[in-house]
Amino acid sequence: MKDLRLDAQGDLVIEENDLALVNDIEELKQRLKIALSIHKNEWFLDVDAGINYIDILGKKNSEPELKKEMLKIINSFDEIDEVTSLESAYNGTDRKLIINFKAKTVDGEILNMQVGEVI
Repeated sequence: MKDLRLDAQGDLVIEENDLALVNDIEELKQRLKIALSIHKNEWFLDVDAGINYIDILGKKNSEPELKKEMLKIINSFDEIDEVTSLESAYNGTDRKLIINFKAKTVDGEILNMQVGEVI
């Protein structure tokens, strides 16, 4: 598949006076990053999309529930065969969540991703 390339801030990338595109593995990474960055009830076209980060991180011992929700989103992609590792680090003072994961695609490629500053 092909998609429009987004920069780190989510803005469209323009190269040589044209919109830049991503495809294959980079397109998958971009979709995963977007899916993990959506807060539940944030997107008006699908209020069920995303993770309710505020409610989950407001609880004690929220790590298992957060991990379960992140795995659910990652595994919802048809291109993902299995998630081999998943870690997250939340800094309550700065209110930043960093997600690191490795996943194997159905084509056998290994994704090594970091999704930063989700909150």
